[in-house]
Amino acid sequence: MSERPEYIQAVKAQNLAADPASTRLASANAGSGKTRVLVNRVSRILLGGAPPEKILCLTYTKAAAAEMQSRLFETLGGWSILEDSPLRSALDELIGGTSVEIELSSARQLFAKALETPEGLKVQTIHAFCERILARFPIEAGILPGYDPLDERETKALQAAVRDDIYAEAMAEPDGELNQAVQLLTAAKADQTLEEFWAWMAKDAYEIEAWAQGESLGKLADVLGLSQPPLDVETVKRQGWQAAPHDALRAAAGDMRECSKQKDNAKGERLSLALAAQDDLEAFDLYADLLLKADYMPNGQVCSKAAGPRAEALFGKWNKVDTPEMQRMAGLGQTIVATSCYEITAALFVVAQNFVRRFKQAKHAQRGLDFNDQIIMVRNLLRRKEVSDWVRYKLDGGIEHILLDEAQDTSPEQWDIIDALSDSFIQDSPDRDPARPRTLFAVGDEKQSIYSFQGALPEAFLKKIRHYSGEDNLGEIRMRMSFRSSPDILAFVDRVLIEGGALENMFDADDFPPASDIIRHTANRTDGGRVELWPAVDRPAAQEEGDPWDTQPVDARSSADAREQ
Repeated sequence: MSERPEYIQAVKAQNLAADPASTRLASANAGSGKTRVLVNRVSRILLGGAPPEKILCLTYTKAAAAEMQSRLFETLGGWSILEDSPLRSALDELIGGTSVEIELSSARQLFAKALETPEGLKVQTIHAFCERILARFPIEAGILPGYDPLDERETKALQAAVRDDIYAEAMAEPDGELNQAVQLLTAAKADQTLEEFWAWMAKDAYEIEAWAQGESLGKLADVLGLSQPPLDVETVKRQGWQAAPHDALRAAAGDMRECSKQKDNAKGERLSLALAAQDDLEAFDLYADLLLKADYMPNGQVCSKAAGPRAEALFGKWNKVDTPEMQRMAGLGQTIVATSCYEITAALFVVAQNFVRRFKQAKHAQRGLDFNDQIIMVRNLLRRKEVSDWVRYKLDGGIEHILLDEAQDTSPEQWDIIDALSDSFIQDSPDRDPARPRTLFAVGDEKQSIYSFQGALPEAFLKKIRHYSGEDNLGEIRMRMSFRSSPDILAFVDRVLIEGGALENMFDADDFPPASDIIRHTANRTDGGRVELWPAVDRPAAQEEGDPWDTQPVDARSSADAREQ
């Protein structure tokens, strides 16, 4: 099995990715050995003579950082106690060739060097790295020393407090702008809560501030084809009814009430109700129910041919939208959709501005910075040329190797930080030893990005692959073999991603060629597997009454729960 061409190619891809001779970006499928490659690359960098403090390993979660550090120490610790022959074999396997130029004593000393490095090997989350930068350079970053980093729990507590303050102020001023905005958003999200809005406001506070400084609402009106300033939905509807051909509608309504088709009779009655309504808004809604669908697209089945020529002249033939009145209402429907979009966005704008201002004040009162503050401040610090070189130099004399794990979950702002740190790698000093280049390595799987709600943008990773690989993709590495799953499972994944079109829906093939290439998963295992598709089960209408003496945990699912079924 280990001599199969697919296996040889997979091992070759891992060795290329782990080779620290140059900058590499690797797209790696699930189970293809990402952590192994990261550990091997760091080990080879250390074997090449790089000081441990000049290596920076960044990942997305604390668990991933802990696993990487644990496996690295396990590797280095194992070398320190191996006899000559097994150690030489381990080094040969590591570099994918002969390691005669590596001194065994140097390899055995790496574990001690890593342990003795001040602050230890820098294997950490990007948030922890930013916290460390701000703690060392608070004045340069524009903050007072002694700030407190806010964890996720503390940030959510502040977010909830600010939300409650906004609700309280809105209720205190029923006619105020804030109250009207909250009511409109609540009505628009009647089937959901507004919690996702509050989370978005906290996460994208800086973007909202930039939004407030521009003319985004005016630009939105232009994009939607609305007047400046746009009319409200109620006014659009009233004007739409006033412009209707009332006399022709009365004639058509009479014909429809008296025709032989019961459906036409009912619609004629409804049209008569609209004509008799005292309020233009009520009249329009009754009329629109006949001519427009729920999404305000035209209804092609207003009436049958039996309704008569006057109804047909207004509403068109069966399943056709070919009369002036139907076309007028179709255009009006799209105007209502665009106006509603504008109103909801404007309401969100009002609430978001209030939230960001209060949220910023609440953090300032606690002398705290949340994760987003830390990311943005470090990005801005490293972008300022007058201080960025000094900061990079003071980071233990400079970082020479950056390794990024789970690169698909890196946000554009985080990529800005990585780019700023590695900027000098591209145009290195001529005084440096060419045999020891400074390198950037990133590995990830664009298909596994799940943190879009936190700003992750897998497209950014794909663009970086194109940037560093060049037109011919020479620097790109594909790790496609899974050492974890079976062929049947992977075949099902490909069925969904490729035959089912999921991959095409994820990324644009023209913009992101690396993701759109049809690369199927391969499996190292040869045993079987099984995929079961279970039918969806509706949620129970009401929770069943439990036994008061039931000893099951309070969060245990009942037998009626959809997942249990």
